[in-house]
Amino acid sequence: LGVPKGRGDARMLLQGKGWEDAISAEIPCSVQTALFRAGKIPDPTVGFNDVIARQEVSEKEWWFRKQFEWQPGKPTRLVFDGVDYSATFYLNGVRLGDHEGPFGGPEFDVTGIVREHNTLVVRVDPIPPDWRLVFKTNCVYGWHYVNCPPIGIWQSVRVEQVPAVEIEELFLATADSARGTVHLFAKLRAWQKDLQGVLRWDIYPANFDGEGYHYEAPVNASEDTLTAHWRFDVPNARQWWPNGLGEPHLYWCEARLLVDGQVVDTWRTRFGIRTVEMRPLPSGALPIYYNWTFVINGRPVFVKGTNWATIDAFLRLSEHRYRRFLTLAKDAHIQILRSWGGGLVETDTFYNLCDELGIMVWQEFPLTWQNFDAIRLAVADEIAVRSIKRLRNHPSLVLWCGGNEHSGSGWLIELLGRRCMELDGTRPYHRTDPYGGSIHDYNVYWGLQPLESNLHLVAPFIGEFGLASPCAVESTLKYLPENEREQWPPSDNSAFIHHTPTFTPQNMVHLNRYAKEFDPCEDLRGFTRGSQLAQATGVRVVLERMRTRWDESTGVVYYKLTDVYPGVSWSTVDWYGVPKIAHYWVQRAFAPLQVVALFDSFDVDANKPLRLQLYLLDDREEWREASQVRVRLYDARLREAAQKVLNVQPSPARVRSLGEVTLDAPGNDSAPLLVLVELLRGKDVVTHNFYWFNFRQRPGNLFHLPRTTLSVKRDGDYLVMENTGKLPAVSVHFHAPSCADSLRVSESDFWLEPGEQHRVRIT
Repeated sequence: LGVPKGRGDARMLLQGKGWEDAISAEIPCSVQTALFRAGKIPDPTVGFNDVIARQEVSEKEWWFRKQFEWQPGKPTRLVFDGVDYSATFYLNGVRLGDHEGPFGGPEFDVTGIVREHNTLVVRVDPIPPDWRLVFKTNCVYGWHYVNCPPIGIWQSVRVEQVPAVEIEELFLATADSARGTVHLFAKLRAWQKDLQGVLRWDIYPANFDGEGYHYEAPVNASEDTLTAHWRFDVPNARQWWPNGLGEPHLYWCEARLLVDGQVVDTWRTRFGIRTVEMRPLPSGALPIYYNWTFVINGRPVFVKGTNWATIDAFLRLSEHRYRRFLTLAKDAHIQILRSWGGGLVETDTFYNLCDELGIMVWQEFPLTWQNFDAIRLAVADEIAVRSIKRLRNHPSLVLWCGGNEHSGSGWLIELLGRRCMELDGTRPYHRTDPYGGSIHDYNVYWGLQPLESNLHLVAPFIGEFGLASPCAVESTLKYLPENEREQWPPSDNSAFIHHTPTFTPQNMVHLNRYAKEFDPCEDLRGFTRGSQLAQATGVRVVLERMRTRWDESTGVVYYKLTDVYPGVSWSTVDWYGVPKIAHYWVQRAFAPLQVVALFDSFDVDANKPLRLQLYLLDDREEWREASQVRVRLYDARLREAAQKVLNVQPSPARVRSLGEVTLDAPGNDSAPLLVLVELLRGKDVVTHNFYWFNFRQRPGNLFHLPRTTLSVKRDGDYLVMENTGKLPAVSVHFHAPSCADSLRVSESDFWLEPGEQHRVRIT
């Protein structure tokens, strides 16, 4: 990887001269990543180093060179899977062409150019200065998180031999998931005329034991292009189900093209037997509403989701990091990720893991407030075609979307929708979000409205809402310069402020508005604790209320799970991979079987009873036992002040209203008040939930409750916690700062009664 020093250097570089100062770049990578690995720039995630990274990269053109061996003489193709954003390509001094757009391409026929010893050179253009004029990841341009857009060869490069007849496309689409009826579409390209052959394919289980399917058909390649379509039933088919509703069964399809008995080309892809459609709300189809009811395999589903932002601004997209965040999503019972229009058309690695984990994906094209009239039609069309063909076999992909927070109209949005229907057609297309009944709401946080506003936040569908909070303290200390680590509050020109969403001190107004209701915020630890608990409080109540409204409300997708850059943000897992407090409250709010309480205020007047509306939520509609729900109110000394018990009859339903209970608040020791709600089978607690009130009266009071004692012992992959004291243990959690970015616990922030034991899986 090198950069020319002046005029005339381009010709020298193509001649193999002037590379003495070049550095190694392991592809795929961005230029910023290569420079950091080579020690040319400091870590761009620390302090103000992103400013240095942008200055060193943005206005320069960068040249990549690769020397490789090949056996010439047969048809050969050079393929790039992703160059960001535009580049010119040369092989052995021959200019192959230009390309614009980061999501696949170009491809070149290099049959007459490739030799035994080859030199490939790629000139990558400077970073496009205005994201509104291009079709590119845009949340790295300074309106959000970080102002350092990446460029480089961010996906793989390969040279491949082209067979006489090749399988150019293979697409599997489920027609009937219950019967296992599948359509297989194949497109073959013949480079020689009048070839006779056979196409064979095998369908067999990928992640379970079961039966397979085999078929073969004759191929007559009398034309340049041959398209074929078969319909068949997979024996004893097993469906792909979202997280919490069943197993994500996957199949392999392995196709082989034979000519004269010899295999000339193969194509292997993984797929799932799964259907998706969108149905109207109960009021029926309306012209002002999108059809917001997700129907998976014929079953209407309330989708529990979060927004997904690209996991790294500099496109360091390792399987390890993907697996960390996606596994945490699965743990939190998340069923759908909105791959948000500020980020990427996501990678194959991301989709492969979502397939395996049963996590659905709502894929937006990377468009957020762009000037659509400035984006080249040919670029947008190629991105759409390549992306759709690359991703359409993944069962996790359930919705295409034209982008984030734009008008939903115009030629570009029409083009994207048309391509999704023409080249896929098995998934719905949503013009933009919010649109047609979906809302984005930040009255709590940007609007500085009280947290109570979220107690009543409802819509047919919520595509975004949330509160920002800092990373875990141990994470924040990784990106703060040493001279800031003991400084609080942060100065207006500090690195801490630089790592807030819009880089301005104004963010502290919004953060302190909510953090100081929970903690005095006298230092970084207190500010982090208060902000993260405010986030957890504001998010969980919306998730719970929306679930109780099924089927008038059909899904909620909070903002968000992940970050592109370390700092203060709306994520529930920080950039380093450390879960915030809210992660575990999302997990509880999204639990397939849960009891929840709805109420009107976080402040309880001692002269008025606390009124709670109780619901039993059961995603699978499997709770068929006579049971009880017990509600207990505790004062600030953790003494039980009131108790109510409700009988639950065995009538399975996804949402069951249990009625209202009133609890008389104590006249003193009422800051805070705590409510514990438990689903009981006999004397056993099946699941529990708890709530906090009157925390504003003395900020910090939730962290100064009377103490009990805990014991812990290891039992294989589990920790067995026991409350050995005489008082409840409220919000038992785990803190392991030395390994917080790799530790996984199956549950945290739970309640333990005196004498109660609880098993937590630890990885």
